[in-house]
Amino acid sequence: MQQNEFPVIIVNKGVRPYLQPVLSQAKKFNSNVVLMGDDSNRKMRDCQWFNMEDFSTSEKWKEFEGVWKNLSTNPAWYELMCFKRFFVIEEYCRKNNFNYAAHLDSDILCYVNFNEYFSANPCRVSLSMPRVPVHGRETVSAHISFWTLEALSDFTDFCIDNYKNHFDRIKKYYDDYKSAYEGGICDMTLLGLWVIEHGTGFAVNNAAVANGAAFDHSINEPLNFDADGKYEFNDFYKIRKVEFIDGIPYFIKEGGEKIQALALHMQGDAKRLIAPFYKKWPDFFIRAYDVCYWFLRGVKRRIVALLKRKK
Repeated sequence: MQQNEFPVIIVNKGVRPYLQPVLSQAKKFNSNVVLMGDDSNRKMRDCQWFNMEDFSTSEKWKEFEGVWKNLSTNPAWYELMCFKRFFVIEEYCRKNNFNYAAHLDSDILCYVNFNEYFSANPCRVSLSMPRVPVHGRETVSAHISFWTLEALSDFTDFCIDNYKNHFDRIKKYYDDYKSAYEGGICDMTLLGLWVIEHGTGFAVNNAAVANGAAFDHSINEPLNFDADGKYEFNDFYKIRKVEFIDGIPYFIKEGGEKIQALALHMQGDAKRLIAPFYKKWPDFFIRAYDVCYWFLRGVKRRIVALLKRKK
């Protein structure tokens, strides 16, 4: 690994209540936290802020943007942004002479020093895979990921090539998918196809338990990596059960074994728990907060429904 700490990068436009706790938690364990954002979040603390548009000027990104087509029921701006982050991170690394980078989504609570972890566990790329990808329809996610610049460049090349020269192939995936599910072709689809193309052993699955620890695929699911079996589930919060020991989270397997969570993916409704987890509230206060949260959310929905009826 290079002498200076490689960056832990979050790409995020706009401001959400949970963004600052996520940045501050990452900073507790990593000295080089980078936020690729926009003017709305330039004043965030515990990070180096950059305007992501300053790293959206490469010929590669322009080429991809020109050939990309939205094959998803999700809005085009959202799906394109999911791809764009890889090109932004690649350009940032090239301009700043980094050969490695970690990437976090903006709903990740981090409990590991990425430089130390990947110095001890070197790899080309580390991605989250709840199942081993076989045919390209399994989820392969970069919400917590480690990249060599070589692997990142190879993936962005792969994305360009598929939309430019093999569009019929990904269009067929979309046609098969859309009849049964919402969503469609996204960055996770291309990640899965890329991992399959390179074969077994190319990408490390960070959702799988290694040396008693794993990165969280989604805290909302009892499974993290299917071969590792189920974890205990907290029915009150509707998330996987988490036990903090000396400030470090652990998941508990159904047999009782404790697995260190190197990062928590507070996906979807679990985002409401980011601030309480970051602030280390006692469980009693988190429960009281959660009851209030769902009550007020229900009130808001009823008010919105009433206003719509009056129009």
